[in-house]
Amino acid sequence: MVLLVNNLMDQYNESPYNQYLQQQNQRAGNNFASESGLMGSTPMMEQMQQNSQNISQQGMNDWLQQVLGINTQYGQGQQNLMTGGQNAANSLTNMYSQMGNNMGEAAYGKEAGKKQDMWNTIGGIGSLAGMFL
Repeated sequence: MVLLVNNLMDQYNESPYNQYLQQQNQRAGNNFASESGLMGSTPMMEQMQQNSQNISQQGMNDWLQQVLGINTQYGQGQQNLMTGGQNAANSLTNMYSQMGNNMGEAAYGKEAGKKQDMWNTIGGIGSLAGMFL
């Protein structure tokens, strides 16, 4: 997983929106420092640097979450396809099994019917013979 994230991060480029936020941070910091007489002071420069790092870090986190989310969605899509295929195979297996059961029952019923017909015929002949005796 670490290798995957490292490979993904090698592809990261700061977005135009993050560049815009960095520029706004720089302007706001310079304006504030100028108005308050803190231009060039160590605390002001540290705060501007921290703000810049926060903007960069948030941009990278957003980008990485989006990339990982897309990969997760792709993986989920593949999983859905496999599950759908397995469900289709299971349904076909069940259909063929039921069809085999029905065919077996029909063949049994056909043979049982033939035997019943034979006994009915014998019984009928016996009844006719009994009427003449």
